[in-house]
Amino acid sequence: METKKLVRQWWERLLTLRIQDLEDDRGPLIHLEECYPLFDLQPLPVLRFEVKSGAQVIPVEPSFKHVTPQALVYLRKELYETENTERVSLWAEKLMRFCEVRYGDLYQRARQKGLNKTEAQLLFLQIAAFLPDFYQASGDLRFLNTVLKLNDLGWILQPRRIAQQLGQTGVSVLIALFQVRLIIVSEYAMQRLGCEKTPGRRSSFFLPIGLVPTLLMSLSYYADKALRSLPYLFSGYSISIGCALNLEVVGRG
Repeated sequence: METKKLVRQWWERLLTLRIQDLEDDRGPLIHLEECYPLFDLQPLPVLRFEVKSGAQVIPVEPSFKHVTPQALVYLRKELYETENTERVSLWAEKLMRFCEVRYGDLYQRARQKGLNKTEAQLLFLQIAAFLPDFYQASGDLRFLNTVLKLNDLGWILQPRRIAQQLGQTGVSVLIALFQVRLIIVSEYAMQRLGCEKTPGRRSSFFLPIGLVPTLLMSLSYYADKALRSLPYLFSGYSISIGCALNLEVVGRG
């Protein structure tokens, strides 16, 4: 099914949720207003994003070993309210590099932190919420590239379970909301980079010279995928690089 149609279906369902679920203090749906037009989404009520006392403590050393859900909340809040601070930049860089270097065993690394399966998924969904936010603030395509790789990990992003989870309670709803966010912001970022898609048929679009960094990012991504011999699948589309700086997009329906 077309990504936009799925997002709209999920969105209609989440609009029926309690404000307490939408306004979770981890901010799964904060700062999505710019994405609404792309998916024709009905605006949410104004959501508060208040960091509780004690959640403002960010470990001095930026590393996956020391990252906590609370630290990720405050890093995002600091990014929204004070733009790109040195501390936010250091954390974003460390987490991005960790995800790249340890990509093959991220789940095992999360379990080594003492997290169960659900907690591991939620932690990386929060990381995947932080990195594209930092990409939007910095324009550094490496962070978007990393998020697209995280989208490929079936234990992090599980689109087929979102509708069911939105009908549940507690952490299941929170996980669903973060997944909806991840799909929306990733799709929005790719659209802004010029990856226009025509679902269900093959289309080629000229890639302006200003988007050469995007091409290089994509080449890096697919080279990595080829080494792992895995198909690239995100948001229902398979994207491949064509000749002469053309971006070829194949709708998979």
